[in-house]
Amino acid sequence: MGATNLRRLAKDVLGPAFGPVSFVAAFRSAFGIPIDVLQRALAWQGFNSGGNVISDEDFTNLLADWINDPEGK
Repeated sequence: MGATNLRRLAKDVLGPAFGPVSFVAAFRSAFGIPIDVLQRALAWQGFNSGGNVISDEDFTNLLADWINDPEGK
């Protein structure tokens, strides 16, 4: 499962409790992704945060070094 699908799964499981802080905590805990990388990932279009937005592909590629993702790096 790639980063995009994992993020959607976490949101489905946690419901309204899933937001930027829980994303960072869950992905840091589960995959050991550095905080600076997770901060960049918060710009993903799936978070609807406005400003500088990154695509699903950019989100997946950014996290691919830590998540076994056949579509990533």
